[in-house]
Amino acid sequence: MGFAKTPTIRLNFTNLTGSIVRSGAEGVGTNINAVRLMNGNLSATGTGAQFYLVPRFSMTGTISTAF
Repeated sequence: MGFAKTPTIRLNFTNLTGSIVRSGAEGVGTNINAVRLMNGNLSATGTGAQFYLVPRFSMTGTISTAF
């Protein structure tokens, strides 16, 4: 009888192709272009949408066993 019974190794691979992947949105775009207001002034410009980026490639693993 061994000490560790049914050892299990699990690997999880993410983004195997290595491409840049955008995940969920972090923020929304607000007035990315300046516009002329009714009083003749230009509005302030905002920013474009922002996204979380998924790493190009990652691998995680777990090792478990029953006793």
